[in-house]
Amino acid sequence: MSDHDSEDLPGLDATPPAGYRVSGQPPIDYFAGPVNETPQAQYGPPSVYGPPAPYGPPPSNFAPPPSNVGPPANYPPPGYHPQPVRSRRWGRAGGGAAAGAGAAAKAGLLAKLFVLFKSATLLVKFKFIGTMALSVIAYTWIYGWAFALGLVAMLVIHEFGHVAVFRMQGVKMSLPTFIPFVGAYVKVESPVQSVGHAAAGALGGPAAGLLAALAALELSHVINSPLLQVIAYAGFFITFLNLIPLWILDGAKVARVLHWGVFAGALVVGLLVEIERPSRMLPLILIFGVVALFERWKNRDQYAAAYHATAPTLRGWLGAGYAIIGVICLWGINLTYIPHG
Repeated sequence: MSDHDSEDLPGLDATPPAGYRVSGQPPIDYFAGPVNETPQAQYGPPSVYGPPAPYGPPPSNFAPPPSNVGPPANYPPPGYHPQPVRSRRWGRAGGGAAAGAGAAAKAGLLAKLFVLFKSATLLVKFKFIGTMALSVIAYTWIYGWAFALGLVAMLVIHEFGHVAVFRMQGVKMSLPTFIPFVGAYVKVESPVQSVGHAAAGALGGPAAGLLAALAALELSHVINSPLLQVIAYAGFFITFLNLIPLWILDGAKVARVLHWGVFAGALVVGLLVEIERPSRMLPLILIFGVVALFERWKNRDQYAAAYHATAPTLRGWLGAGYAIIGVICLWGINLTYIPHG
């Protein structure tokens, strides 16, 4: 603030009041209005300016401030108590603790998901092992434990033949589930490329079952075991039964992509073998053969579409495999059949 003469300041005299110290006294800050964040003009030495004028009545042109105007922005509201400012070190520590808590929560969630996954895996494995054990117990109750183990082993090899072929195609498969006195099954858990690939996967079961039955037959000759001969007979019979092109059997998926003449030719060969060396399979072959031919004639449009959608080379391999497996199974059934006295 620039210097002014005493006459320019209203309410001030040139002479300071009595008893007022002049010499050596530092300047004193006086405030002429209510306290706020902006200090008023600082008065200079009292020897020049003197003390501030006392308050008097407001001037005639004074207007009170509007009622909606609150306290200055820098003033805290009533009852406000400022919190102490935390240091950067404690702030970093708090952030680290929060991040650690979040990581722990995520780790706990991952741990729960891992436990759930392990439980589901154990449940699937228990379904496989549990139903297999139940089938062994059921067959043991009727045939004895030795034959029960051999029969269930044939079923296991048959089903894993499906699994092996489908997995070579990149198809996800379930583990086998056993149903006592019915058999076993596996489920396809991902898409199959075509009906031809589905037929190849279906034929994988009978192919593996045929190899298992041939192995049991050969081993029965090596160790001279009638039990293994009976188990081989069961393997041939189960494989041949699954070649019937009906319902959910493997033969229905294979015959879907084959010409009707392949199935008719296999049926004729089966009848000739059964007549030459009877094994009580003739009624079964006749009944299921007639039903399968009728079903194919009724759905001939669907069979024709699947046939033309499959490559000729694949059709040739599937047809040859289907016929060869069927003929060998009939030969094995007749060879291992043991008449009951």
